[in-house]
Amino acid sequence: MHKTPAQREIEACRYWMDRETAKVEPKVIVATYHPSFVLRAPDQQSREKAYRAIVNALREAHRLIDRKT
Repeated sequence: MHKTPAQREIEACRYWMDRETAKVEPKVIVATYHPSFVLRAPDQQSREKAYRAIVNALREAHRLIDRKT
């Protein structure tokens, strides 16, 4: 259930992702862990590392948006 998608699955979804981004025209797209990953992490250290990665990715996205405007 909770596994990394296979290349074939990524390619199958590419069409829909391209259509959605063309319609929405986002300023940035954030690629990071899903928030539920933090909750499922096996130990406190892993949870903190994943949480920091999410926060840092969102901060970087904010910085990029501010730089573009």
